[in-house]
Amino acid sequence: MAGNYLKAMQLTKQLQKQAVEASKNKDLAEVELDIAREMLKKAKDIDASVGKAEKAIADAENHFESKEYKSALESAENARIEAEKAYKKRLLSIINSVENLNEMSKDMGCVSQSAVSFIKSAREKMDEGELEKAFEQANKAWQESEKGLHEHLSESFSKAQYIIMLAKEQDVDTSIPEDFLKRARNSMEEGNLEEAIGSIEECMDTIKSKVEDLVNDTLEETQGNIKVADELDISTEKANELIERAKESFSKEEYEDAISLSKQSLNEVNNTMSKRVSDVVKKTRERVQEAMELGADTDKAQAYLDEAKNALKDRSYQQVIDFTQKAKEEIDNASFQLVLKVISQSRTKFISAKKAGADISTALEMLNKARDALKEQDFRAAIDYAVRGENSIENIVDMYNKVEEAVLDLDARIEEAAKYGLQTDETGVYLERATLEAEAKNFQKSIELVERGKNVLKKEW
Repeated sequence: MAGNYLKAMQLTKQLQKQAVEASKNKDLAEVELDIAREMLKKAKDIDASVGKAEKAIADAENHFESKEYKSALESAENARIEAEKAYKKRLLSIINSVENLNEMSKDMGCVSQSAVSFIKSAREKMDEGELEKAFEQANKAWQESEKGLHEHLSESFSKAQYIIMLAKEQDVDTSIPEDFLKRARNSMEEGNLEEAIGSIEECMDTIKSKVEDLVNDTLEETQGNIKVADELDISTEKANELIERAKESFSKEEYEDAISLSKQSLNEVNNTMSKRVSDVVKKTRERVQEAMELGADTDKAQAYLDEAKNALKDRSYQQVIDFTQKAKEEIDNASFQLVLKVISQSRTKFISAKKAGADISTALEMLNKARDALKEQDFRAAIDYAVRGENSIENIVDMYNKVEEAVLDLDARIEEAAKYGLQTDETGVYLERATLEAEAKNFQKSIELVERGKNVLKKEW
């Protein structure tokens, strides 16, 4: 009996102890569950991933309902830990995101110092275990950083639109930068700041490159015309000044001024050169006309002159100079060939006159002057002297032939008259004297004597 009593007493104490422990675990489990639920709610509020924590709470609640309070307590503690992990993980993600935004902002020169300060405080609070305060600081940092980036993006967006408008006004193809700008707008509307920044940067790089090409092409054309102007000894000081101002404006990203100044520089040098280059074309045209009037072949020169006129209309001044130079070369060549042709044609006549013993000194003088003028490329004078020399020798040869024919004619008349028994002595004297005068190169006197002989002979008939 005594033994059974003792066993009963021990069992009772054991049951009482278990009951006390169970009650304690129940109370602890209830408290831990409340803490876990609260932590889970906070994690959900910041959009943390709480799958593991929710499962642990569900396990704790099931154990609690089954009065498995110790297991419920363990699951509740696990749920709290998982909820805290989820909270910290989400908090750290926000902090990292803000720091990434701050880095992007720094690269673009628009970093918010408030955001930097808030994120530093957030890390400190997280390290101290004050998660809610850490989240509060991180959220403020995000808002400040996002605000700064949005302002920068809006400013960059407007700037890109403005540059695109400037380029389109100059007939530049802006389809690619416009596409990047559209992507940036969509990303901004979706809240994807990183993609928006990337698209804006691509847009700006592309449109800046196109504007740079536009300005550089205009300046290159200006500098090409300045080179021509320098060859013509035309002052280009103002145009050069405008070029430097255009370059400076572009370096300062003052694109409208850069475009305007580059076009002003081109207009300045064009206006300065227009009259002078027109004069070059006019003088070349006069030379072509002059050569044509002299009898030179000017077809090639005229073709180059026509090209020069077309280039002048397009304000392609270097081409104008090139074509007029080629036209001049063709004129010189054609004139040279013409002079040589005239001199060559005179050669046979000179030989004939020399054989006849005619005085060709004047003709030779003209020919020598023609050659001297040819060496000096004074083609008009060369042709003039050559023609005068040719005319002189032609007159000499013509006169010689005329005298020879006249003397022979008179001799034939005397022979004919003698057949008929007519008196020809006096006429014969005239023939003899005419022959002597011809031999003495007194051609005019010889012809006069022949005419007098003819008149005497007529009277005999």
